Amino acid sequence: MATQDQPSWKRRIGLWGVGYTANFLMVKAFDLVLYPAVIWYFGLLYGAGIMWGFSLTVCYLTLLFYDWSQTDWLGIETLKEVREKWEGKSIFSRLMNWILNKGDLAVFLFVSLKWDPFICVVYLRHGAHQYNGMASRDWQIFIASVVVSNAWWTFVVFTGLTAVQWIIYAVKSAL
Repeated sequence: MATQDQPSWKRRIGLWGVGYTANFLMVKAFDLVLYPAVIWYFGLLYGAGIMWGFSLTVCYLTLLFYDWSQTDWLGIETLKEVREKWEGKSIFSRLMNWILNKGDLAVFLFVSLKWDPFICVVYLRHGAHQYNGMASRDWQIFIASVVVSNAWWTFVVFTGLTAVQWIIYAVKSAL
């Protein structure tokens, strides 16, 4: 599968390790530190508005960097390549083919709720290893993913913050 214009598997795996670690740290800082702090400080509506705009900006800048670097640092392009070329008769092969080709709507919802708009639009863009910006369809996916993922995460964060407030109130009342 490694073609002349693609790095070796050893280099790909190294890139994925570094890319995944950097992305993981950025996402966790954003989701678990910044997002709750902004909603706590500004309240649900203003905090959510700020974070939705910030999420859109950060994901778009990450996408620009991803296309500029033309490097598959998360393995998404390789997964798309496998999805497009996957063949086989074994149970495992058929299962992988079914999962990878389940349909754009199912993938959109899963990726938007599990990860972020950057990963969603990169995975759902047509073609592998093209790094060619976004077409009209990609913009629609990106904006919809910003709405879905941030609505979900705002709900999760607000629910968590409310639970913490209730616990603090209960502890103070008990003392």
